[in-house]
Amino acid sequence: MLADRKWGYRMDKKNRAFTVIELLIVVAIMSILVSRIGSKASPIGFVPNYSIGERVGYVTKLSYKGLVFKTYEGQLQIGQGSQGALQEPFAFSVSSDRRDLLQKLESAAQKGTRIRLKYRQWLVMSFRLGESGYEIVDILDTK
Repeated sequence: MLADRKWGYRMDKKNRAFTVIELLIVVAIMSILVSRIGSKASPIGFVPNYSIGERVGYVTKLSYKGLVFKTYEGQLQIGQGSQGALQEPFAFSVSSDRRDLLQKLESAAQKGTRIRLKYRQWLVMSFRLGESGYEIVDILDTK
């Protein structure tokens, strides 16, 4: 009887409830499943090709950020002159292992040259890839 009070349930079949131990086991199994699903999905995210497109403009910001998974986050100013001042900048992310893209972006930011970014928009972007929702996949000529 004392053990029944300690774990908070009654053993009769009418009012069967989870014991604390059973509840901990269920929570542990659920957390393992969620972490497995998350680890399988996080390198690729969810719905990676929600949108594919290109943007042309000037790189105005490029920063390296993140607590655990570091990525490069940037902004592209789309318009020119007074037209550019009215438009909101395009935020994008670049994986830190894409050195070829990073060199082109840094060069364009320093020189102030126009570039054309090819991007892939994620419906739900993996935290390993950045926070903007737009992953840069290539930098093309502006001709």
